[in-house]
Amino acid sequence: MKFKSEKLIIANQTKVINYRIQVLLKPQTNIETQTQVKNNTLSETDEQSNADLVQ
Repeated sequence: MKFKSEKLIIANQTKVINYRIQVLLKPQTNIETQTQVKNNTLSETDEQSNADLVQ
C-alpha cells in the first residue's frame, strides 16, 4: 500500500510542476491581467497603459 501511495504523491507533484511550468511560460503581462480580472481589480488606467504598451 505504501508504494501505491508514494506513486500517487509523485503523480500529483508532477501535475503541479507541469502546471507551474505552463504558468511560467505565459507572458507575464497576460498573467497579471488575468489575475486582475479574476480579482476584479482591473482599472481603466491599467487597460490604457496596456493599450499604450501594445502600440
